[in-house]
Amino acid sequence: MTTVNTQQVLAQAMVSVMTVSIMASAMGVMMGAVGASAYTVKPSELKGTNAAVKDLKLAFGEKIVNQAVKNVGVDSMLALAKEVERLVIEDMYQQYGKGATDAALKAAVPGDIMSAREIAATLAGRGYGRGAPSAPPREIPAPVMENAKEVAKKRVKQKAKPVLDTKTGIQYKSKSSAGMSVAAEYGLDSTDTFIWYEVIKKDPTRFKEISMLSPAAPVSPATAYPSPKAPSSS
Repeated sequence: MTTVNTQQVLAQAMVSVMTVSIMASAMGVMMGAVGASAYTVKPSELKGTNAAVKDLKLAFGEKIVNQAVKNVGVDSMLALAKEVERLVIEDMYQQYGKGATDAALKAAVPGDIMSAREIAATLAGRGYGRGAPSAPPREIPAPVMENAKEVAKKRVKQKAKPVLDTKTGIQYKSKSSAGMSVAAEYGLDSTDTFIWYEVIKKDPTRFKEISMLSPAAPVSPATAYPSPKAPSSS
């Protein structure tokens, strides 16, 4: 069995244009969906597949991914990843304003789009979002930013969907932590925060979504929503 390590491949194969985390994350999702064959082709030559687009929708939402596919097609994964990134940022600008969005994307862990959105929403709610088109963004004091990050952590944990491992009976606070916890059983990378998609492909019935954690079943001590790792620069 070939072990697919998305983070290593991203670190080794990314071309210079891939400098923003959203794009790298989108590329990682698609390459993981394609599997081992994706790592024998130059990133610039990779084409999207139905599986790649499906997993991209799970990660970034159908609306954004459908629009990205409509805009650039699937002939180039790099182009599709870049368009997803553009649309995600554009959507955040519309919802939270440029100042809050730019600050949130800079403050969040690379690839952690959910946290970035929550940080931006908090900043916008405190008046650091929209402003006059010609006005420079308001400077965000360090204490305000730190508080926004703490609020985001709590909100992300609250929104994580708990799942039950039907094989072991263990409950997980999120799909991400569940996938990472069992990845090694399937020869997959247990440090890849997007590995959930690969796990459920190999074993579609392994997990079941539950509305809330039950005190009658064991709960994994894993974190509710592991923060994605930034691809290594080495």
